[in-house]
Amino acid sequence: MTKNIGKYLLCFLFIILSPLLGIIYYPLHDSSDNHLYNLLINEIIVFFIILLIIYAIYKSLLKKDFIKLFKIRFDKKMTPLLTILIIFLSVSHLVITSKLPDTTFINKMYIATGNHFCSIFFVTLVVRIVLGPFLEELLFRGIIYSYMKNFTNIYSTILISSIGFGIAHSLFSIDIILYNFLTAVLLGIARENSKGIVFPFILHALSNLSVFFIFLVF
Repeated sequence: MTKNIGKYLLCFLFIILSPLLGIIYYPLHDSSDNHLYNLLINEIIVFFIILLIIYAIYKSLLKKDFIKLFKIRFDKKMTPLLTILIIFLSVSHLVITSKLPDTTFINKMYIATGNHFCSIFFVTLVVRIVLGPFLEELLFRGIIYSYMKNFTNIYSTILISSIGFGIAHSLFSIDIILYNFLTAVLLGIARENSKGIVFPFILHALSNLSVFFIFLVF
């Protein structure tokens, strides 16, 4: 344990810096009817900059083939079980905490974006359901998970990375920390079961998509 303290501290550093992934969402805050193309360009640039940084860290730290992270393996029993659990967790969290999305956001977005409402709303969906979760999975189930497995057991790896995932999403809201911690545990199990980040990414995307679905329904 003592000899690995430096490695634990490095993982802790990654967790502290992980909120910087939120930069991917910044261009969305400036999406007016005159900025559709700027939004697209900014999102693409930010995404690839973060992706290159993650790639460089992965190669220098783990010295493994980056492509191996994208293994695809689905277990007939665990795949449907984890899928149901991840969606149930997302929906139940919204219901239990009474944090149903504010539907006035759509009206405000329509007023702000005018004729480009559909296009910008689609970009928003892509960023929050695909790009954001993809980058988070690369960091947490890609770098942090893979690095920790080199010096500790699978239980500690999932536990610590999940705690980090929860804290990375909020420092002050207990229910958000707990929700993201439980989500990360399921994603960690999916990572171990599938031997890659593709399945965890799909589950992460489904989790965000289920929230958006409730957002549209209500």
